[in-house]
Amino acid sequence: MNITLGHDLLESIGVSLNSTTVYILLLIVVLNIYFFGSLQVFKRKRYPSGPWGVPVFGHLPFFGQSPPQTFSKWREQFGDVYSIRLGSWKTVVVNGHDAIKEAADKPNDDFSGRPSFVTQQLLSKLTGGQSLAFGQFNHTYLHQRKLTSSALRKFTNRSGDVTEEMIVGEANDLVDSIVSKGSTTPQNIKPDIQYAVGSIIYQFLYGPGKHLDRQKQLKSMVESANKFIKFAGNGNPFDVMPWLCYVMPWKIDQFFAIMTENDQMRHDQVKEHMETFSSDNIRDVTDAFIAAELDENEIGNSDSTYFSKLRLLSTLVDLQGAGFDTTNKTLQWLIMYMASYPEVQTRVQKEIDDVIGSENNVTYKSHPQLVYTEATIHEVMRITAMIPFALPKYTTRDTKLEGYDIDQDTVVFFNIHSVSHDKVFWGDPENFRPSRFLTEDENQLDVTKCNRVIPFGVGRRRCVGEFLAKMEVFILFVTVMRRCMIMQPLGEVYDLDPVPGLVYSPTDFKVIVKERS
Repeated sequence: MNITLGHDLLESIGVSLNSTTVYILLLIVVLNIYFFGSLQVFKRKRYPSGPWGVPVFGHLPFFGQSPPQTFSKWREQFGDVYSIRLGSWKTVVVNGHDAIKEAADKPNDDFSGRPSFVTQQLLSKLTGGQSLAFGQFNHTYLHQRKLTSSALRKFTNRSGDVTEEMIVGEANDLVDSIVSKGSTTPQNIKPDIQYAVGSIIYQFLYGPGKHLDRQKQLKSMVESANKFIKFAGNGNPFDVMPWLCYVMPWKIDQFFAIMTENDQMRHDQVKEHMETFSSDNIRDVTDAFIAAELDENEIGNSDSTYFSKLRLLSTLVDLQGAGFDTTNKTLQWLIMYMASYPEVQTRVQKEIDDVIGSENNVTYKSHPQLVYTEATIHEVMRITAMIPFALPKYTTRDTKLEGYDIDQDTVVFFNIHSVSHDKVFWGDPENFRPSRFLTEDENQLDVTKCNRVIPFGVGRRRCVGEFLAKMEVFILFVTVMRRCMIMQPLGEVYDLDPVPGLVYSPTDFKVIVKERS
């Protein structure tokens, strides 16, 4: 606006003002236009509502003993998409199969980021920002995922039979171990399961051949994994309230100590593998990763050699952690449920006897024929919901979900528990009923229902080693069922409510193991 014209206009209506006053009035007009314009833009955005929180802590104090149940109550009140606050982080919780699928399938990977929590920042220092599980969704992540997928394909394509034989061998060793302890004494078989799974992961990563101090390294790997599981618990409060790092700095030191505990072992293994590598003899995943790197002609350059080693070391940490905890606890839950539901165990064993028999070793090729056994595995994974929230996502841009606006840099939780315990879909989600996964004639698995069990995640963050994990769980479980009768000791009361953690585990329990004739 022309200042002189504005001044004359005001004077023409009887108002005499100096230039300073005119400038002040114009500033007020401009600010009002900006404010009301911004207000209109804000009003056009439709954000998800949510429960009331408290300053500083947000909604953390209201999670209770069972966060999945708390989240379910909030879902009933606020719908499939609602807002909460985790300390200083604005957060959206996504519930139900349809909403989670919509978010995971966004074409621009809107929900594929990871929040820069304190632990993520610390891991970034250790891995150079190249963690497959916790790294940011960027070119580095996509490149590393591509390399890892390529390595796993190379390994399974060239060594599939060897891998399966190794898992079968460890499964039989597990049975020998628990049977040898007697058929009348109740025993805690968690350590046996942990050792068997740890041994499989160790050989999977570093080969079945003889290694220096292998037993010592394996024991250290299992102990380190258990320390991390105990340390992580339900999550670290300083992740969402960073100021706690200054209140309890020993927590940071403890985290570094756990994460670096097996560093020397991994460095020694990588060094040995690079020195003895042969593209004609892919012995394990480490070899397969080196082969994948060579295919991209990266190791020949000194700079990329350094970074390729860093990628390899980081990937080994990710595969070791993810492969151990999930498989270990899945088998624990399966054993506990078989002891709790002997009629289900009997039906599983009859199917195994009919299909495999008592003489032959278990192979993964038989899993399509073991329909009820597969249904039982699915039902245990469904009802326990071992990974109820998956790892937190982070929006990479402003986006929309179910008609709501979700701003960039928002933490997002996919509530997997809400999918596996959806009363509308399952009818009686609280009941253990493997037959729900069978078609009407009970000759096949119901694919639609099987697809609602998603312990390995969804979208581009889905577990890259899902196939191998499924094969491992199947062979271990079927071998135990083929050779053993698992019973609940007289007077022993099982608590089937899970112990919260990053991966929910069963409470301590004992079983009686008898070898089947």
